[in-house]
Amino acid sequence: MRKWSKNAFKNFFQASGFNQNPLAFLIFINGILIAKSKK
Repeated sequence: MRKWSKNAFKNFFQASGFNQNPLAFLIFINGILIAKSKK
């Protein structure tokens, strides 16, 4: 899970950048937190 998260973060930052799209970044973080809590 941790390894996947690191890759996901890297891909997300390279793809759009959280500075240009803060809302998408927050949704992305929320998704990871929910996935971790469901584990």
